[in-house]
Amino acid sequence: PRDSMRASMLALTNPQHALAAVIARSAAPSIASDRTSPCGTMCDTSTTTDTGMSVFRSAATAESAVAARGVEASGNLRITAPAGFGRLFVAPLAAEFAREHPKVSVTLDLSDRIADLIADGFDCAIRFGEEADNSLVRLPLGESSRVVVASPVYLKRHGKPLHPSDLAQHACLFLGDASGSARGWLFSVDGQTQVWRPTGPLACNDGAVLHEWALSGLGVAWRSMWEVGDDLAHGRLVRVLDEFAAPPTRIYCVFPARKHLPLRVRLFVDFIKARLARTSAAGSFAPKPSEVPGARGRSARGR
Repeated sequence: PRDSMRASMLALTNPQHALAAVIARSAAPSIASDRTSPCGTMCDTSTTTDTGMSVFRSAATAESAVAARGVEASGNLRITAPAGFGRLFVAPLAAEFAREHPKVSVTLDLSDRIADLIADGFDCAIRFGEEADNSLVRLPLGESSRVVVASPVYLKRHGKPLHPSDLAQHACLFLGDASGSARGWLFSVDGQTQVWRPTGPLACNDGAVLHEWALSGLGVAWRSMWEVGDDLAHGRLVRVLDEFAAPPTRIYCVFPARKHLPLRVRLFVDFIKARLARTSAAGSFAPKPSEVPGARGRSARGR
């Protein structure tokens, strides 16, 4: 109840309603209840649940403790997030948090690399999908849907793929690195989530480049709805293979399981949950870049 009241108050004092459109459903108010993966399978939360609930309660009471004792959060808060989502959503919130807590400095690392939070010295991270490391506490923030898209020009020339297997005959634009490895695309086929390894003439480790290539008619891409929603609404891109779309991916704020978290971390965890974990009538449809604080058209695109 306290979290709901605080979230409502925050919504009234900060009109960032556009952020809600990226979340398909609001996160559960209790970490203990989050035991289901995006594919509907049970995941082991035995290590993180008790610690997570303790941290969550601490975050909920942190601001009242600050007010009662006059204690202020201080120090450097180090956050890491995926490049595209971080640029569009986390960066504006990090700046707002720093304004609200003038004794806290924020260092935001935007990279699609999965950082080792402890070894790399990060306080917390925004991540997509289930977390295999049980030493990390996971706080669910919402969900993100991905869709296969291409430009009308490309589809006129090459036709629409009707089944994931048809993608072998198309120019796929995919995330890849110098090692030649490609990140798999997820599809739901015959009730089972399957990973398909894309191939094609163009790969890049920057999602914003893949987005631009798709807009230029160079191929088919698998992108997040929060990234391509505006292009779909205006006809610059077209969705294909919707009947094979995989379940949405959970978005989490994760942080190391520690007995005593710094106040700045507890406050930020509570802050970002209140800002992002909202139910939206728009579902998973992405807001226009102009409606998102800090976004500037195509420069805000990414992962």
